Amino acid sequence: MQELLLKVARAGIRVELDGDELKVMGPAHALTPDLREALQTHKSVLIERFRQMQSKKYDAALPEFVAAPQARAEPFPLTDVQHAYWMGRHKLVELGQVATHFYFELDCVDLDHDRLNTALCRLIERHDMLRAVVDSNGLQRILPDVPRYQIAVQDLSAATSAAAEGAIVATREAMSLDVLPADQWPLFDVRATCLKDGHSRLHVSLDMLTMDAWSMFVLFQEWHQLYENLHQPLPAIDISYRDYILTERRLLGGAAHERARCYWEERLDTLPGAPELPILGTTKTEEPPRFSRRRIRIDKARWLTLKTRARNEGLTPSGLLLAVYAEVLSRWSSSAHYTLNLTLFNRLPVHPQVSRLIGDFTSLTMLEVDHRNYNSSFRQRAAALQRRLMDDLEHSEYSGVQVLREWSQRQRAGMHAAMPVVFTSALVLGSEEEGQDASLVERFGPMVYGLSQTPQVWLDNQVMEIAGDLVFNWDAVDAMFEPGVLDAMFDAHHALLIQLADDEAAWDRGLLVNLPQSMLATRSEQVEPLVERVLHAGLFEFAQRTPDAPALISSERTLTYRMLLAESTNVAHWLQTQGLRPGELVGVVMHKGWQQMVGVFGILQAGGAYMPVDASLPPQRQHELLQLGQVRCVLTQAGGLLLAPEFAVQEIVALAVSDDDLPPLTSAQVQPADLAYVGHHRAA
Repeated sequence: MQELLLKVARAGIRVELDGDELKVMGPAHALTPDLREALQTHKSVLIERFRQMQSKKYDAALPEFVAAPQARAEPFPLTDVQHAYWMGRHKLVELGQVATHFYFELDCVDLDHDRLNTALCRLIERHDMLRAVVDSNGLQRILPDVPRYQIAVQDLSAATSAAAEGAIVATREAMSLDVLPADQWPLFDVRATCLKDGHSRLHVSLDMLTMDAWSMFVLFQEWHQLYENLHQPLPAIDISYRDYILTERRLLGGAAHERARCYWEERLDTLPGAPELPILGTTKTEEPPRFSRRRIRIDKARWLTLKTRARNEGLTPSGLLLAVYAEVLSRWSSSAHYTLNLTLFNRLPVHPQVSRLIGDFTSLTMLEVDHRNYNSSFRQRAAALQRRLMDDLEHSEYSGVQVLREWSQRQRAGMHAAMPVVFTSALVLGSEEEGQDASLVERFGPMVYGLSQTPQVWLDNQVMEIAGDLVFNWDAVDAMFEPGVLDAMFDAHHALLIQLADDEAAWDRGLLVNLPQSMLATRSEQVEPLVERVLHAGLFEFAQRTPDAPALISSERTLTYRMLLAESTNVAHWLQTQGLRPGELVGVVMHKGWQQMVGVFGILQAGGAYMPVDASLPPQRQHELLQLGQVRCVLTQAGGLLLAPEFAVQEIVALAVSDDDLPPLTSAQVQPADLAYVGHHRAA
């Protein structure tokens, strides 16, 4: 039973006791057929467990929950995701200077603005995170008391339609791009525009530092309940978001966290980068990125057909939509092997009132996609992708943000947007219940405009249900992409969903998404005949074509192509003075740095082959490997390595040399089929 409870918790599934029945809620992708069957099998035991929770007898599988109402206003740490959001507001990061926030507009009829404002103030008193701020040290805290909030109302009921529309657009421009100061309350903005015939436009901007998508559903459900009846009692909340975060942090360092850390660290070196989509380049850091939205709604009947077919294949609804997204990305990406950034919503059931809290319970996972084999069918690729996701979710105790940080360090990505292509599922288990899906946000009226933005993100595909229909949005930075690419990808995404719903045979096909003819033509033009040449031929070409362009950038120095050729030629001269024979192995015993490239190109120019040896190995092991490779000459860095006297050792240092300073180099007759490199594992 403890294993099942942990699996449920890790998947972000919320199980509550509703009378004598279990109510299952959470991300739809998490409820696999196996987990659904396990919940049904152990239903009676789970009911008893939740009865124990209600009597404060918690299961030992999760950390003991400690409520500390007396410390409610004391600072507490941001989650990994909150910290990433907070850092993304700064100019230092690529695609930064934006708040992670959601702006939208509701078209309301006969809205009582005073009642609406009073209901909102009740919620501000009720929910701690509606009174939260983040200080300059990156700590969040809940303000005990705040001034009464007042919704700004603009009366344009007597204005012309053109004037009213202009005012709405002006408000939209101001609110959708605004970055509210994180250390000042409030981290939300609500305004209303009065229009003709009793209509109002409700403008809402929510900073997602303080809440996730489910919290937004909670907010609007309770807001509408209080609007309908200001005296209606709401379920008690005796705990705080602060209590939850400090409880969750006690999982760090435990056995499950350590297993998850090992799982991810073993995969870091083989985890690919983001999809290589047709982009124009990075945006200027001094200019905040501007997002736009593409939105499609698929009717309830067709969506039901898709869900039924997915269930027959053992796929969750989110698993199917993730697979469709991957099909499209794989066709436009220059490599069909890449990593997607998945947003998850994860509330551990450490207290029966956790589901009532407003806060940011977001977590991330890095999902590896490998669609290089189109001999398989769509159903096979979708099943494989879901299996990979389920394996990853079994190890979600190690934060996806931490995985990304470690990966970026190994890739030396710095502050660049490392995984900017995102999939976000707001599909909720149990949403078949009328009005319990994303339509909760539309209780005051239909959403007529919406836009979200996230720092260090190029493209975010969000899926949700509204009144039983499937809705998917693509929020993207258009300026990042080549013209027409996003529209073509989005159209292909929509068409593939329709195809899978209407044509069951499509599930058995391999290639389902075709590139536009214009892109196929461009790709064919870019394909050049393969010409056999030696490994270092490109250095000579670029040294002649663009001699002063940067060829190598490191933390210590930058080398142009001219400098790289000159310094490597100097190494080649030394090797030839040592009587280097064609194809002879030369040891490269160095830590990572510019010296490695100078040394390798020097070896190749001299007609030798290079054999890298890890400089962190013990000297005795280095000696053994070099002897096995029958190495006579070794290249090292400044600070050097203690090697036996039988090796001729050259230390690579920065030289002020040019082509004119170098004596003639004996031409090495090297052919493409000659040996260029040997790993020390082969020598061993």
